[in-house]
Amino acid sequence: MASAAGGSNSPPPSGSKPRGRPPGAKNKAPQNMPLQNTAPQVTSRVLEIPPGMDVVAWVNQFAQANNVSVNVLTGSGMISRVAYGHPSSPNPIIVSEPLNLVYIAGLVNPAEPGFLSFTATMSRFNGSVIGVRPFQLVAMHSVVLTTLVSQNMQVITTDSPIL
Repeated sequence: MASAAGGSNSPPPSGSKPRGRPPGAKNKAPQNMPLQNTAPQVTSRVLEIPPGMDVVAWVNQFAQANNVSVNVLTGSGMISRVAYGHPSSPNPIIVSEPLNLVYIAGLVNPAEPGFLSFTATMSRFNGSVIGVRPFQLVAMHSVVLTTLVSQNMQVITTDSPIL
């Protein structure tokens, strides 16, 4: 005989509707669906460029080899040679002397081949300061850069600043 609370699983008497939930219809936790993470993953990295290397080319090669965007936040070290452009000169201006790298910032994005943007501030031993957009910065001693390295970087082109 079935209890009044409907606790047994015996079929109901003929002619009456079954009462309560069917067996196995309990509230279950939803299944966790694995989602593919396509959001940019940003990590901070300290990069050390060895003496004799071109800092701009080294950062570009690092970005291309690892398929990451590199945002150089700052850096320090000694530079032996810098080549940069000047609006009044069709040829690059080359300075070959010891320079103290005071500040460097830049961006390399492998999603846009050939896109390099760097600015650097250097000081001479006499105290004068040079601020340039370098094509080449050759490290005299190790140059240390503080960077943000991004994977899955997206280039967004839109007419509106609101996404």
